Amino acid sequence: MLYKHGTGRIENVSRVYIVFLYLLVACIFIVRKDLYNFNLLTAIWERAAIACLFLLVILEQNYARNSFYKFKNYKLISYLGTISYGLYCLHFIGILCVITLTKILRFNQNIWHVVILETLLALFLTIVLAHFSYKYIESFFLKMKNRFI
Repeated sequence: MLYKHGTGRIENVSRVYIVFLYLLVACIFIVRKDLYNFNLLTAIWERAAIACLFLLVILEQNYARNSFYKFKNYKLISYLGTISYGLYCLHFIGILCVITLTKILRFNQNIWHVVILETLLALFLTIVLAHFSYKYIESFFLKMKNRFI
């Protein structure tokens, strides 16, 4: 019953609080280096505060009725969430492949090639790898999970 009570508060949160939450998240990232002198204690506090703020964002996205937008309405973002495990596991392979390829083709001579071209190619390759990983490996195991529950 406690769980239901807690989500009820989140379901009915006003848009003013939602705007305040997103502004607070943005401000933390904009001015965080000015707020903290980055010793061990403040680094722990900063990470805990950011984790709590993102917890609130996740709860707002899942339960709040008064949201301005829901990420689940964007098919691309939802699909990236579906393949997120593959993105997490395979991103380094995508980055290494792209860096190696751009070195061989000498596309890494300019800073903008490295910053923009390599980044976009690595992101694209990682998404492709994660897609195939989900389609041919992960989905097989996800179908099997009902046998063990």
